[in-house]
Amino acid sequence: MEIYTGGPRTLYVDDDGNVEYTVIQNAINDARPRDTVFVFNGTYPEQLTIDKSISVIGEDWDNTRIEWAISSMPAWIKTDWINFTGFYITDASDFGSAIMIDHADHVNVSHNKINIVNWRAIQMVFADNCTVNDNVLIDTGVYGISLDNSYDNSICRNYMSNAGGDPISLYISDRNIMENNTIVGISQGIGLNIADYNRVMNNEITGVDNGITLLNSD
Repeated sequence: MEIYTGGPRTLYVDDDGNVEYTVIQNAINDARPRDTVFVFNGTYPEQLTIDKSISVIGEDWDNTRIEWAISSMPAWIKTDWINFTGFYITDASDFGSAIMIDHADHVNVSHNKINIVNWRAIQMVFADNCTVNDNVLIDTGVYGISLDNSYDNSICRNYMSNAGGDPISLYISDRNIMENNTIVGISQGIGLNIADYNRVMNNEITGVDNGITLLNSD
């Protein structure tokens, strides 16, 4: 068991080399639980694996860019109590997810922009009590935000356009809240499959064939 002394730290990342780290993953690797990794504006061709309870914060969601780097998963979140915010993720060209919340609870993914993803923008698998709010998702392939076996999550105030399938998709996922999202689509709006006791309110859905689709759901 590791024992840390002192309070939470902030580790700084800048691709221009003006601070200790130029690679986000290196700062994550050195971080301790409750630390913050703060990333200055720049372009970072990385795949991030976040497996400790920290905050990873971009300076500006227009200019702190994570670009595809031989990877279909630019941000892989693998443990509880992670905060990931302030990034622009683009060109996740393979069939994967731009952000994957994988068997992790109490995760916050908010205030990010995701553009040009072939499969999923934000995927949640066995993820409970998470917050996915205030993101902008454009040209996101098949799914914008997808939940699989995920419960008691907040999916609110996101803007989604040009998803090839369901901008919001739930499968075996109960008691989630989806409110005040804006969906401008091609085909579908919100799809629920074997998903019960979810709250869907005050969403603006335009330009789709089916606004809300329920299959085997109460």
